[in-house]
This record gives sequence, C-alpha cells and structure tokens, in this order.
Amino acid sequence: MIEIAYILWCVIASYLGCRFVVWAMKRNLPVPSGAFAAIRFFVVWCLTLVVSVFLYMLVAAGPFIYLISNPDRFGGMEESVLIFGGLILQLPYWVGFFKGIDLQVTRRFST
Repeated sequence: MIEIAYILWCVIASYLGCRFVVWAMKRNLPVPSGAFAAIRFFVVWCLTLVVSVFLYMLVAAGPFIYLISNPDRFGGMEESVLIFGGLILQLPYWVGFFKGIDLQVTRRFST
C-alpha cells in the first residue's frame, strides 16, 4: 500500500513540476530574433531550465532522498519502486528541455 502512495506522490509532484517548468519556459522564451539570437537562446534556455528544475528538485526530491537515506522507513520499500519513483520525478527536466526548443523553433519559423 505504501508503494502505491509513494508512486502516486511521485506522479503528483512530477505533474506540478512539469507545470512549473513549462510556466518558467513560457515566461522567458522565446528570445527575440536579431544578432546572436542562437547564443541568447542557449543561455536563457539553459539558465531557465537549470534554475526551474533546481527549485522543483529542492521541493520534490527532498522526501525522495529522505526515503533512500534509511531503507527501514516506511517498511523498507523495494529498491525498484524507489528507482521508478526517481524516474518519474525526472520528467519535468525533459519536459522543460523539449518545451524550450519547441517555443523557440515555433517562434522562429512563424515569422
């Protein structure tokens, strides 16, 4: 039962993290066209992705690390369940990675 609650918590945290990362990307991208647009995009995209995923992981990964640090907590969940939860928690990084590229490419080819 605790495994199901843990996976459900990971899914909810990942969904909220995806929403936060996409919000941060939409707020900062696309960069305007002009001189050095590719370099500005890369810098803004990387900074936005790193900062937003760091803030997400600070909130979401804290309990995850707490569970891994002592396997006796919560009845000693299987390692495979913990790893699966960790994979679910990585989803906002990939969403932000691809959404940033999508925002810039869509803007660039729409003008």
